[in-house]
Amino acid sequence: VTAEASPAPATPPAPAEPLNKAATAPLPGTRACVIHGRDTRLLNTPESSFAGILFGSGRYRFAASLNSLDGVTRVDQRPTPMFGQPDWHRGVVLYRGRQLVLVDPGLLLGLRDAEPVTEPDHVLVLPGGRYGVLSSTAPETVTLRGGDIRWSRPNGQRPWLAALLPEQMCVLADMEALLELIQA
Repeated sequence: VTAEASPAPATPPAPAEPLNKAATAPLPGTRACVIHGRDTRLLNTPESSFAGILFGSGRYRFAASLNSLDGVTRVDQRPTPMFGQPDWHRGVVLYRGRQLVLVDPGLLLGLRDAEPVTEPDHVLVLPGGRYGVLSSTAPETVTLRGGDIRWSRPNGQRPWLAALLPEQMCVLADMEALLELIQA
């Protein structure tokens, strides 16, 4: 009589590493804005640069840092007017399933001889996706270099005015300060 040895239990294979594993840490919940709370010592150096976007409101030209926006989109539908709103409130459109309030920057900022944007071309969506700034011209992207920017001193009169861009002949608007002005 021979005793048969029982087979050894097979060890389960090690779990395979998932194919879609992120190689980097997740992005933080808050965005770092180049302009709002800027360190001008760092940005004034000639080698510093960041991406910007140029847009217009009537005869006025503005620039904004690209990382201070949630997006740029075309206005394909006619805005729905909302009664009882200030003159800079140009109506509401649907954007990604949510209501987007359209803002005329010239009228909001009280610029002299500001003509209302009658034929908006594009909308620059502000952080949070609730408000959009109208542009009467097609926005164009530019690279803004620290040495070419004349940073303004923060003051109470124009907190939205971050800097002057002599080469582009426009002002660099702090979009987060502009959003605070809209919400005030």
